[in-house]
Amino acid sequence: LTALIKSDLGLSNTVMGSLTSIPMLVFALVSAAAPLLSKRVGLGKSISLSLILVFAGEMIRSFTTTSGVFIGTAILCAGIGIENVLLISVVKQWYPDTPEPMTSAYSTTMSVSSAISIAISVSLAQDLGLGWRGALAVWSFFAVMAFLMWMPEAGSEAMKPAENRGGANVMGALLRSPRTWILTVFFGTQSMLFYSMNAWGPTILQHKGYTIAQSTAAMTFLQLVSLPITFLGPLLARRFTARRMLVILSAIYLIGGCMFYFAVDPVFT
Repeated sequence: LTALIKSDLGLSNTVMGSLTSIPMLVFALVSAAAPLLSKRVGLGKSISLSLILVFAGEMIRSFTTTSGVFIGTAILCAGIGIENVLLISVVKQWYPDTPEPMTSAYSTTMSVSSAISIAISVSLAQDLGLGWRGALAVWSFFAVMAFLMWMPEAGSEAMKPAENRGGANVMGALLRSPRTWILTVFFGTQSMLFYSMNAWGPTILQHKGYTIAQSTAAMTFLQLVSLPITFLGPLLARRFTARRMLVILSAIYLIGGCMFYFAVDPVFT
């Protein structure tokens, strides 16, 4: 929906770029704070708060002024950032004996949901006449559903604050480790590439001659083709070293990215 938002609000490429950069910046800030929040109020309340932020942010960015789009996006991403960090802890807590397959199922579910949202958002905006604001607001419904389904679990004993287990000492040791910073740079760069592709991939394709519908189909395909490795990745980690897997997957990512950016002729007809 980037092109529709940019046109309707009269934003320049630079301003639109700053809007699409908000998720990465907010995720970075919130990811560091999420464990502290969980330690203070517990997983139950933390995730409840995150769902409230998702709903509120979606409403603000969908039904307010241009500045509200930026503010709402930041609030929305704060909620998502909290969930990104803490839901893995919930999965491991609920399924301590089978964390790998359940993590695979969790990751695959997110990828499928993302593919569906990409596939139908333009249709919601154009074919159903909701506009980009309505097409975004639709997704707040799922935040409400998730909140209602989460509430019975939120107050359980397992979701309350955990005892202090020397978290500050562990964090200090991590920050002093060179490997921590190497991994930080690696995963930070990977995230930057991923979110840049998601935000600007359709626009790049449209500049190459694709229609909005074709670029949407291409990005949906990008999500779907990742499903096998999303599902199998945690399971393959049992058989192969993480270092070998990262080298192979990074090489594939580099080749695919070059083909995407340097391709000339549209492949869809």
